[in-house]
Amino acid sequence: MTHRPVPQRPQPRSLILITALITLGVLAGAEEKDPTTSLLSLFQNLDDAPLAEVRRLVYAGAEVDAVTTSGYRLVNEAAATGRADVVELLANAGADVNASHPATGLVPLLLAAFGGHAETVRVLLDAGADVSITANNDVSVLDAAAVGGDTAVVALLLNAGADVNAAAANGVTPLFVAASEGHPQIARQLLDAGADVNAVGDMDQTPLHVAVMQRDVAMARLLLENGARDDLISEFGATARQEAKLQGGQLWDVFQRTNRT
Repeated sequence: MTHRPVPQRPQPRSLILITALITLGVLAGAEEKDPTTSLLSLFQNLDDAPLAEVRRLVYAGAEVDAVTTSGYRLVNEAAATGRADVVELLANAGADVNASHPATGLVPLLLAAFGGHAETVRVLLDAGADVSITANNDVSVLDAAAVGGDTAVVALLLNAGADVNAAAANGVTPLFVAASEGHPQIARQLLDAGADVNAVGDMDQTPLHVAVMQRDVAMARLLLENGARDDLISEFGATARQEAKLQGGQLWDVFQRTNRT
């Protein structure tokens, strides 16, 4: 016995059209979360977030100054991660490039400098980031850059007018930070830009005291060659020269070659 095929019921034209649109992906995101929620979710793994997807969500109306679960705004997160492309997109869309964290006072420029992200720093400066803004305890952008250790970042900030002798609440300047972090190239940049080699900071210490405490021969030599005084007494009751003599070795040799008594 031969079976005749069962005739298919014709589909309404509207159903055919909807099916085609779904197949093409036009309606695939019809039930998508609101753009801001989706953008915040994307920022949870910003390192791998496609720029095209960030752009799509921004164009869809996502709030560019939305705050993440860490309390930072999107542009701060992008700056800390070194996503210069995302920072530029957000800035062009109206994000506040000087937005600070309510607890730390950290702004995008400081976060990018801390991370040593030179291209991100450049993008932020071009977008109007303020080099004079400080975080809590008056930590400056050059303090952050001295920690980050990227000479290109330091150069960008100096060229933008950052204060090379800006002092934090405890009196520490960027040169102190460079000495503490062991970055002689950055210390040289700061000195060439006019950093006070004999600035007195916390506990009446100078950058030279810090270099000696770190047993950093190269840093001590650099500071001495640039006029650092080795006779200033800290609150610990000793000069940098006295401390170096106690430590001996190559560090003391550097001080002896200065022919000071």
